[in-house]
Amino acid sequence: MPGIQKNFVEIDMVNNSGFGMIKLHLKGSLLNEEEVSHLLQISIPKLRKERINRNGIPYYKLNGSVRYSVKDIKTYLKFNRIDGN
Repeated sequence: MPGIQKNFVEIDMVNNSGFGMIKLHLKGSLLNEEEVSHLLQISIPKLRKERINRNGIPYYKLNGSVRYSVKDIKTYLKFNRIDGN
C-alpha cells in the first residue's frame, strides 16, 4: 500500500512500570480505514463489521468518508490491552 506509509512517522510499543503504553506519532489527527487497517493489522471488512455492530474504535463520518481519530485509536488500544499475568 504505497500511499499509506507517508502518513506514518513512528509507532512505538513501550512497557512502562508493568503497564503497556503505545505511542503513535502520526501526521494528521484523522486516519481513514485503510490506514487504520494497516496500522493495527485488522482487515478492512472487520473494521466495517465493528462499525455496523457499533463496537470497536469510535469513528467519524465526514461527507460519506469514515475517519478515525488518533486519540480514539490510542484509547481503544489502552482499554483493550490484556496483561499476561
